[in-house]
Amino acid sequence: MNGGISFAQRIGKEKSFVYDIRFHGKCFILQVNPSLHESFRVALKGKDKFDILDYGEVLYSGYGEPSDRIKDEMVKKFGLYENEAIA
Repeated sequence: MNGGISFAQRIGKEKSFVYDIRFHGKCFILQVNPSLHESFRVALKGKDKFDILDYGEVLYSGYGEPSDRIKDEMVKKFGLYENEAIA
């Protein structure tokens, strides 16, 4: 076990393809469709504009930092922010 999370839980979280994307002071938490994950990663590295909705579902959007409640929910469901200390 790793920090109380079983191997199966960790693999499940890794396959959820959830990203925290920051752009011009706005935060989006996006769950990428697994079949589009590789093309999404290419788009992130590129300089061309793209619509994140073409790649998955926005789970959260807002300005600035997501609240601790949102972060806690993302930790539990997807392992996002797992390495951050949440007060």
